[in-house]
Amino acid sequence: MIRQFVSGSKKWMTWFAIAAMLASGFLAVFSQWIIAVIEQSGYPAWFSLAFLTGCILLVGVGFTAYEVLVWLCFSLIGFVRIEPAPFDYLLLVVMAIGWARGKLELFNVRQNVLVLSGLWIFILANLVSMVGVAAQPASWRFMLITFYLLVLFLFVRLYGHDEKAIHILLAGYLVSATVNAVLVILGLLGLGFASSMVGWSIRGVGFFKDPNVFGAYMASAAMIAMDRIVHSKGRWYRIVGYGVLTFLLGFTAVYSLSRAVWVSLVLSIGVYAWMLAKEAPRSAVIVLSVLLALAITAVFFLQSSQMAAFVSAHMRLQDYDMARFGNQYQGLIAGLTQPLGVGPAGWPNAHSLYVKTLAEHGLLGLVSLGMVIVGSIWPLIRRVAVMDGSRRALSAQVLLAILIGQLVNSVVIDSIHWRHLWVLLGIAWAFSDGPVTKQGEENG
Repeated sequence: MIRQFVSGSKKWMTWFAIAAMLASGFLAVFSQWIIAVIEQSGYPAWFSLAFLTGCILLVGVGFTAYEVLVWLCFSLIGFVRIEPAPFDYLLLVVMAIGWARGKLELFNVRQNVLVLSGLWIFILANLVSMVGVAAQPASWRFMLITFYLLVLFLFVRLYGHDEKAIHILLAGYLVSATVNAVLVILGLLGLGFASSMVGWSIRGVGFFKDPNVFGAYMASAAMIAMDRIVHSKGRWYRIVGYGVLTFLLGFTAVYSLSRAVWVSLVLSIGVYAWMLAKEAPRSAVIVLSVLLALAITAVFFLQSSQMAAFVSAHMRLQDYDMARFGNQYQGLIAGLTQPLGVGPAGWPNAHSLYVKTLAEHGLLGLVSLGMVIVGSIWPLIRRVAVMDGSRRALSAQVLLAILIGQLVNSVVIDSIHWRHLWVLLGIAWAFSDGPVTKQGEENG
């Protein structure tokens, strides 16, 4: 027995030594590459050392407190001025450590066949659409980004197998949104260091490159905070705290001055209130009160001298609106006449998720994307239908309302590369775990 133990220990130490040597070699090569890149960018030498030290510390955190690393990663999801963003790099570390530590739980394939089939067919449609097309570097880059976001979608599904995991994801999501909101407000007030948070002097953009994406992200975060008010269980300090946060996030979403965001936000709140009215009328009143307060503030703000001209002009169709609609019409024709599509990034400025998918990947691409979306939100629809109350990290009602708003927004905006949309779809897909029970049944 002792000999077996010693022999087993020697084998374990041998494999550990080999792994350590390989990891050290990789780290040495990676370090040299990073240092060269940083020095070429003009940063001082100490920055290289600080960066490498931070990477090592992050890996240590991942192996000792994985949930903290996940929270930190998703706290960076709203900081995407640079591509690839810090979130993207850290997510790769999170996924690798998650697999190593067994934090990603496999699911029943039979219960998820629609989404999985849609994923594989969508990947196939992307690859097939490259056939016969003079693929440019932009096409390969666009396709690889799409595949990366599908991996993000799958990671959220694998990690979000329980309520605690979804709490962690959403906590980071709200932290990122709150920081963006605060800095946009400071930029609105004229503080110099936050001026870059306001694009074109009047539109909130935060740490995003496009006000339309910023507004959609903030609108979804506002809805998540609103759901926390509804399910605060009467605790006044939670109601006040999340009430202020909801108003702050909702206001900055409006301040993006995106008409699509305005429509999607009002639609999401209205759908959420309608669903709540069936089971909790008092909660529906709270939601509608928040909507009314936000609408009054928004109207007052948008009538200010700085905004009045912009809002008045954008209440009418602009020349670029007609150009967008014309491009969408041509995209529909291209998608229907070219069965394989024109290839990734082959139809720029489509300003529609659905038109762009049809034009670039043909009917196969559009149908498979529809399978992924429908398969993801179907568990929410089932839970809402029976007024399920068994999961409170995020209610099925608010998540369904958010996704309805985001998907309507996508009619006029190309959202295929929105990180937050794939995260929300991944959380929705995770609702397929566990039985669907009517409210009150769990208590007998």
